[in-house]
Amino acid sequence: ENRDHADLPGRIRYLLKRIDGFLSAPLLRDHPSDQHSAQLLRLSTRLYRTLRRGEVRGIPELVAALGHSFTVALDKRLGFYIALLVKCLDPTGDSVPLGHVGITLVLRTLINFGLEGPFACRLIVDASGVDAILSIMKRPLEGTTGKIRAMALRTLATVCCVSEGIEYLNKVFFWYT
Repeated sequence: ENRDHADLPGRIRYLLKRIDGFLSAPLLRDHPSDQHSAQLLRLSTRLYRTLRRGEVRGIPELVAALGHSFTVALDKRLGFYIALLVKCLDPTGDSVPLGHVGITLVLRTLINFGLEGPFACRLIVDASGVDAILSIMKRPLEGTTGKIRAMALRTLATVCCVSEGIEYLNKVFFWYT
């Protein structure tokens, strides 16, 4: 047990390095919800200063708060990127219209997110993903229409594995269970 505690500062420094990498990642820099990143940075800085001073008291609470803050920041960023993907499928929005390859890539990415579990599926539903996927199925697409519609159906089936997705479909199609 003492041996595990001896390396604790090294492990915490490693954790802080990883969090710093997360915060400075170029793809995430323009994310609008900076309050979560700012909170994560504050806790990270506080923990680093506590380690530098050689204090032990308060470290478990700081690590727990840092973990919670990291989870919230990651969830917010994931939701932000899922919303961007869903927005790409909207032909009426201000995004650049996607061709067959672009639509296929977005649908595959949404499927992969959905396969991560119910939380990601809920994020897709919350981002109006069901509407966007249904719009792909209704849209007149030239060429590989059948393949894209099949991919959209797979995406819809993946996303609707959570009750929120099924409830949304019920509203859209007026199905009552």
